[in-house]
Amino acid sequence: MKRADGYASSTFWTDLLALVLIGVIGAGMHFVWERVMGIPYLRWLAVLVSVNESNWEHVKLGAWPLLVWAIIMLANKGGKLNLREWLMPTAMAIWSAYIVMFSVHAALPEAFGELGMVRYLGSFMLGVAHGIASFRLVEGRPFSNRLWPLGAALIVTIIMMMIVFTYFPLHIPLFMDSATGTYGI
Repeated sequence: MKRADGYASSTFWTDLLALVLIGVIGAGMHFVWERVMGIPYLRWLAVLVSVNESNWEHVKLGAWPLLVWAIIMLANKGGKLNLREWLMPTAMAIWSAYIVMFSVHAALPEAFGELGMVRYLGSFMLGVAHGIASFRLVEGRPFSNRLWPLGAALIVTIIMMMIVFTYFPLHIPLFMDSATGTYGI
């Protein structure tokens, strides 16, 4: 049943399920690198999972699952016919999720002191929820169809950044492993 704003109640439950699944998948992805880093033919997985405890590496935990979720949303709405309408909502979902994750992760200890896992899981789940909400907010809007080149550029940019900065991180605090003080793999 659709409400006056066009948001179906079934969509709410689907999005809530997606949030839970992305949370579980993202949490699992966090520990993959520890298991595979010594296996030469699996080192390519570094572009998909976090390879250290830097703030940047954690973008992968939300970005890749959100991209898969968005592809599923695209497939459910007709695939190529709606690609232009899909690009901007997907870009907004991924970028806004990371910005919220990073901001909340940085702000929580300043406001409440060290919160341990609450800080990590809370900022991750809030970021992913914001990403899904951003997708839904932008989805179907006339401007998202007109801004499809920007959406495509933003998606390509985040994917390229995740690949390049995995192997060649900048030596700035964003890319520094908080546990070891090192950068990259």
